[in-house]
Amino acid sequence: MIDYLKFFSFKITLFVTVVFLLLIHLLLIKWLPMPWYDETMYASIVSSVMTKGRLEAEVNTTVMEGEMHLMYGPIFFYLEFLWCKLFSFTLLYYRLFVLLAGFMSMYFTYLVASKLSPITKPLITYLFIFILFTDTFWGVSLHDGRMDTLAICFALAGFYLFLLDKNKIKYDLIIGLLFSLSLLTTPRIIVLLLAIGLYILYTIIQTKNYKQLIPFITIPIISYLLWIYLAYGSFENFYQYVFGDSIGIEQYGASFFEKFYFVPPSMKPLLIIVAITFTLACFQFSPPFKKYFPILIACFIGISFHYLFIVDWGPYAIYISPLLYFILLISFNNFKYWKIPALLLLLVNLSYWTIKITYLCKTSDARNEQTAINFIKKYIPENSKIIGDAQYYFIAKANKCSYEYLDKYGTLEKRALFHKERYKYQYIIISDQETSRCEYDFNYYKKFSKIEKIARLDYPALKLPFISGFDSKGYACTIYKRVE
Repeated sequence: MIDYLKFFSFKITLFVTVVFLLLIHLLLIKWLPMPWYDETMYASIVSSVMTKGRLEAEVNTTVMEGEMHLMYGPIFFYLEFLWCKLFSFTLLYYRLFVLLAGFMSMYFTYLVASKLSPITKPLITYLFIFILFTDTFWGVSLHDGRMDTLAICFALAGFYLFLLDKNKIKYDLIIGLLFSLSLLTTPRIIVLLLAIGLYILYTIIQTKNYKQLIPFITIPIISYLLWIYLAYGSFENFYQYVFGDSIGIEQYGASFFEKFYFVPPSMKPLLIIVAITFTLACFQFSPPFKKYFPILIACFIGISFHYLFIVDWGPYAIYISPLLYFILLISFNNFKYWKIPALLLLLVNLSYWTIKITYLCKTSDARNEQTAINFIKKYIPENSKIIGDAQYYFIAKANKCSYEYLDKYGTLEKRALFHKERYKYQYIIISDQETSRCEYDFNYYKKFSKIEKIARLDYPALKLPFISGFDSKGYACTIYKRVE
């Protein structure tokens, strides 16, 4: 009875901890980060699906002449569309979908890790979950408005079903479907699917149940070939879009498989602790440790593939995060002094979030979305045509205005011409955060139209240790009006 009560109280503590962390993220959801390029581009595609039924980005539709964005696949955009249709198309609800998908991806990471390396000590469970749900890199990814965590959620859900070892055709079909959904969310999930696939292949070879491979392979391949046919019309068109001279190559394809070794700063603590803990654990591994070789090799291959072939300016490292946590839990379970790296990593995570939350609270006035909405309503009428940087997309949509990028897609000459003659823009909004990036483009636009400054929203900048002050001025911006 006492053991049961201890187990029950442990579960309650674990549940309360996770719920508490979720509530913190909910409180920060509109503050972190400020609306940015990837997020607003994807959100504009969701908005286009709602109004036109097309995977077309509103923020560049004039310059790109209505060309659809097909690189990522349709799943994220249509699920976001259904979510926003159910609630509303705002920054809050758009990010809330991504946040929930992110928490589910973390939850499945824990489930899969604990299946691969069963936990024998409750304290390991608690600290592992606490570390995972306070991850400095993954935590920011919960708010970034991208589809990455949704793809990870699908992939890990399929992997977890496989590890349950139900060995029934209906489960195998569901697993194949989940892998298909992840691939049709974004092709970059191939990093995680590669590691998962290698482990599944090894397991099936060991059991000699080769028929089980059929749905795992055929369903994703058939699904993606069907997407190519429906979206591109032919494989030749698909190849041209991804590797040819089009939006695919300009934004993604040209560097998709180039070598690039960027490590996001907020991910470095996890990488360092995993490397040190695994190295030290290797000296204590007993003969039964051989059972971990297949998953460890699969993880290292997936991580190597990411750093050898995937270009990463920041967000794509999320695909190796589950693999790092698989290695971390295996190391914890096989290292006598596991508490030292666990507590050290947790301390780093909590310190990071303490500083981050302090920074966000001190700049909360500048991040107040409603203040920005009221400011725009005061100076720009509804249904106006605006161009600007990514930060003010949701604000413009809240004022029922159309909004396109001033500084992205096509050439500068083409953007200036098309925005003036086809889009017929009336206002320009440039946030302080993007002023330096937009300055050259803005000066070029002024050569062809008379533009007057009509309003200014200002906030003081703030700098704290270890935190970039890049977006500390929040929604500070300048509004310009085109008068001829």
